Amino acid sequence: MPMKTQYTCVDEGEKQKPLNLNDIAPRWAKRLEQNKLPFPLSLTWLKWYFELDSPSKCIVGEAHGYSALYEKSCKECDKLGWQFGNSFLMHSRLSLERDVKIFVDHWNKRHNKYTDRQA
Repeated sequence: MPMKTQYTCVDEGEKQKPLNLNDIAPRWAKRLEQNKLPFPLSLTWLKWYFELDSPSKCIVGEAHGYSALYEKSCKECDKLGWQFGNSFLMHSRLSLERDVKIFVDHWNKRHNKYTDRQA
């Protein structure tokens, strides 16, 4: 079921803190906050892997309202979507954490219309 990305509207004079992964993609944030990744080839691992391989269901797709339209409109999001899948396939917690940081920074600079862009 597609979900719309929710933004908080603020007064122009008021600065908003940058969003974090929980604000941008809460479903995936909850999954990734666990201490361990699912065991490779387990049912959970397979489910997550196939969702990460689906542009509308992956972390970036969730952030874009469960849509794959970002693949054509934002090259950085497209690249990061594939990067998440690769890091997960390699079972690299450090790579996933790096990917999350890069994605959140990108989202706040490019897609969060209410973040102070001069910060």
